[in-house]
Amino acid sequence: MTRIMTATLLATLTLAANAQDKKDEEGFTSLFNGKDLSGWIYGKRGNGENKSGQGYQVADGAIYCTVKDGGNLYSAGQGVAAQPDTTSRVNQGFIEKSNVNSVHEMSRMIEITRTYTHISTMLQQQQDLHRTAIEKLADVPA
Repeated sequence: MTRIMTATLLATLTLAANAQDKKDEEGFTSLFNGKDLSGWIYGKRGNGENKSGQGYQVADGAIYCTVKDGGNLYSAGQGVAAQPDTTSRVNQGFIEKSNVNSVHEMSRMIEITRTYTHISTMLQQQQDLHRTAIEKLADVPA
């Protein structure tokens, strides 16, 4: 999942670099200008911004992550160009909806638990029946 998200981020950033002449859509702010990482920070260190490290670099209008600081951006390999995602969008202020129906899954889990309990009870009864049969056969005079 992380690789898919990273690949999507990389494709989005590459698209942004190629479309630097285009005006930003209304309500959206460009994350990458295609030249440098101005405005980017690596997080907080104490009370200030952490701008140390060489984690992310820009080369030929693309962002890459150095191995020294983690090397955690997905790479498609040599000779393979990343395919941009033209259908996905990141909308600020929206919450991602789950693709799982929790009520249905909970009902299914209860159904499976009940089925397991019934099967377990049947096996226990079968074992008791065998034990009883063996005990009765042992009591038969020869």
